[in-house]
Amino acid sequence: MDFKTGDQFDIEKVAEIVKDAVEEAMGKTYPIPSRLKTWTANVGEECLEKIALMKSPLKYLVFTDMMEDNGAGYHFYMSAMWESDKDGYYSFKESREAQHVWMAINIIGVAI
Repeated sequence: MDFKTGDQFDIEKVAEIVKDAVEEAMGKTYPIPSRLKTWTANVGEECLEKIALMKSPLKYLVFTDMMEDNGAGYHFYMSAMWESDKDGYYSFKESREAQHVWMAINIIGVAI
């Protein structure tokens, strides 16, 4: 397949999508542990909806992880092998101290 400009993973656009999705889903609300499940799903769904609007030929995977900041450790690892001229990933990590939440959002784009 001959890839043309715009068919590569657009890290700047994906980063913007993730940051907007986090703000839209979580805003500045106070943390309620029961909301973590909803926030996790809403951020992931929002990311996918906005990525779909890009009309990219890539296939995307979105992983969202959130946990209440209660002093426990938070570790995650992601690795991949692909063609770096087309494929890519974006990893977003943030601690929201006002909401006592740690989050990691990883988006992978793969050309098929």
